[in-house]
Amino acid sequence: MRRLVPAGSVYYARVRAGEGAAARDASPDELVEAARRAWAAPLSTSCGRPAEGMPLIEKAMRLDPHYPYIYRFWLGHALQSLGRYDEAATALQRVVDLQPDFFGGHLHAAAVHGCAGDIDQAHREAAEVLRLRPSFSIRREAAKLPYRDGAILQRVVDGWRQAGLPE
Repeated sequence: MRRLVPAGSVYYARVRAGEGAAARDASPDELVEAARRAWAAPLSTSCGRPAEGMPLIEKAMRLDPHYPYIYRFWLGHALQSLGRYDEAATALQRVVDLQPDFFGGHLHAAAVHGCAGDIDQAHREAAEVLRLRPSFSIRREAAKLPYRDGAILQRVVDGWRQAGLPE
């Protein structure tokens, strides 16, 4: 079965294929296929199977040294869902360093730090969330998240509460 992938991501992989192939001995076709598979990773996480998506992201990151920041975000998101908060915090910190105005990076970083008990950093991330989206509320955001596993959603919400985000 063929998966649908946003055309821009395949285009991105093809454009980057020359550099990535030379740097990692991957063919352009391998880079395109890795990009296609990486886009499936967040679906695995949302369906409660984050461990299935992680190797797809990691392979795409290995093959393309110029991978987009969203791959690192998806990796952090999967690690968060697995309860591997220290690793998730590292991945998400790199995301927000590269993209300081990326709402999702700060939002998940706030939850990760809250769940890990790093309340000071959770509060700093919560301040960024509110800077980027002043009308944020846990209730509205939680209703949008597509987690099938209610336990994962509850951990995320608990992390936001620890971070001090408004209900």
